[in-house]
Amino acid sequence: MLKREQKELLENLLLHDIRASERRRVHLLLLYDRGMTTSEIAREVDLSPSRVRYWKRTFLAKGMAIFPSLSYLPEVTDEAADLSPDSEGMKPQPEKQAVSVQDRGPGTQDLVQQEQLPESTVSPEPMTVETFRQRTRSDHRNVEHILNLALNLFEILKPFHSLPNESIPFLTSAVLLHDIASNEAGEPDARKSSALILDQPLAGFSEDEQQTIAAIVGSLQGKVKFDAGTDLDIPALDQEHAFALIALLRLAIALDSSHSQSTQIEKLSQSPQAQYVVVKGPHASQDAKAAQREGKLWRKLFKHNLRVISTARAEEIFLVPGAIPFPETTKRPGLEPTDTVAEAARKILRHQFAEMLNHEEGTKLGEDIEELHDMRVPVRRMRVAFEIFGESFDAKQIKPYIKGLRAVGRTLGRVRDLDVFMEKAERYLTSLPEEKHSGLDPLFRAWQDQREKRRVRMLAYLEGDEYKSFLHKFNKFVSTPGDAVRKDARDYHIPHLVRHAAPIMINTRLATVRAYDEILSAATIEQLHELRIEFKRLRYIVEFFREVLGDEAKLIIDEIKDVQDHLGDLNDADVACQILSEFLDEWESRQQNIPLNERENPEPIVAYLAARHAERHHLMTTFGETWRHFERPEFRKNLALAVAVM
Repeated sequence: MLKREQKELLENLLLHDIRASERRRVHLLLLYDRGMTTSEIAREVDLSPSRVRYWKRTFLAKGMAIFPSLSYLPEVTDEAADLSPDSEGMKPQPEKQAVSVQDRGPGTQDLVQQEQLPESTVSPEPMTVETFRQRTRSDHRNVEHILNLALNLFEILKPFHSLPNESIPFLTSAVLLHDIASNEAGEPDARKSSALILDQPLAGFSEDEQQTIAAIVGSLQGKVKFDAGTDLDIPALDQEHAFALIALLRLAIALDSSHSQSTQIEKLSQSPQAQYVVVKGPHASQDAKAAQREGKLWRKLFKHNLRVISTARAEEIFLVPGAIPFPETTKRPGLEPTDTVAEAARKILRHQFAEMLNHEEGTKLGEDIEELHDMRVPVRRMRVAFEIFGESFDAKQIKPYIKGLRAVGRTLGRVRDLDVFMEKAERYLTSLPEEKHSGLDPLFRAWQDQREKRRVRMLAYLEGDEYKSFLHKFNKFVSTPGDAVRKDARDYHIPHLVRHAAPIMINTRLATVRAYDEILSAATIEQLHELRIEFKRLRYIVEFFREVLGDEAKLIIDEIKDVQDHLGDLNDADVACQILSEFLDEWESRQQNIPLNERENPEPIVAYLAARHAERHHLMTTFGETWRHFERPEFRKNLALAVAVM
């Protein structure tokens, strides 16, 4: 149970205008205090069970620090926080004295002092925006520069945001007032600025308009979940317009992340894939990267790919005379039965390359782990495409592309593999009683630490010259018909058209898979791993030619996927067993710097290892049934019908 003081503190937080995300955290802790399970709480607060457990663990580790609102709500007393042993198996912590105003967070003291000033020092008359700024130490050159950026963005992005000119005063005032309060480091604090705006009548604006300006300013930092309801108070503007202004202002402020007031907007350029805000200046590259990160709200709001790049990067990407734009995503590659195998392969590679690029920005941002998965999948497909179609091309010329894809896949895979391990471990936890859910915490900490390190290396690679060079060279290859094709690839003695070659290629892959029938009764784990790879190649080649095959192709793909999933789960379980065994082998060295009475018990991880061993055994012993289902005559009949249309 929470202590009385802790519970009162959390309930007190709910009385204030705090962010929706913080409000959910308060609710989930109070629901834990009532004895509800993680699954029940997850449904109640609309979060995944793993996210609920994450905030519970974080609260245990950091206490009330998970509530940033405490730093600017002076009337809330920060209290030491912990859960009792019966709720999480944690030792009760000694009670602490209430934290003083000076300890509540950066900038809180200034707000409290301002509230405690004698009434004679605060003017009851409306205050102009300029007066507001004169009372602060904010950088006037900086705010004027940001205002110019915001107004320029407003003009060049008009075709997308459709904001009326009547919203410009809101944009201008929000820029001028966003930095009137700052934290101890001297950086603008939008949430505190918003609070100050509401403390004093603002000349030239109605009460509703002032409330709207304050809400816009307060939303310039942190996440804004505009697509699932909002707690913003924006009475004077349409909600969509207010969010558009917030998105514009975030871009403008980020474009001066260097604090140099030197970055200028040059132009808006467009390609089929994206819209590019091109900026120039000595610090343009740094500011463009910051604005690109802050552009997520804009991209979500308007459903198009807005990118912010420096002039140097623009020239490198597509603005150099003669440069080839990167491909845009399409539903299908566009194969025809009369295509040559080489050009069909090029269409397939171009289609998958566009998919990879489409998820690159999301992978870099790291806010949705599925973006990384969705970027990695087309990379794997392209590598298999080269295995299948490689003979149509000159081996020496395509070698750099194969090497480049291998490097990209390896870099992404190192991060993604840990996501898969953690996801499966979270799934395992749902089968355990609540009191045992913290048993894998040492494992999660180690994996999370590893993932962060690997992600840093991944980002360095994706921003590096090697990757950029690969993108441009590979783009030229997939966009240039005839490039790197073998001279004898059109020899009429060799089937080289899709309608002639596809049935042979598909049935050859099927024959390779079926040949494993001879060894399956006593197959090793390594042989089953090889069979998984062959099934992946069979599935991909059917998917590559899906456009020119009959309707039965969908049934074929679904059946292959079922077998591939079985073998994939077996491979995941086998790899997990190896990783968990290595983790336990190093257990003592991990614990040696911890006092004896504080060392953790490895039993929960040993139990998890046993569960993965059991899963691996089950998947091995039941694969025969999956194989027999695949070997049905109906499968081969459907495959024959699918290729017969050619």
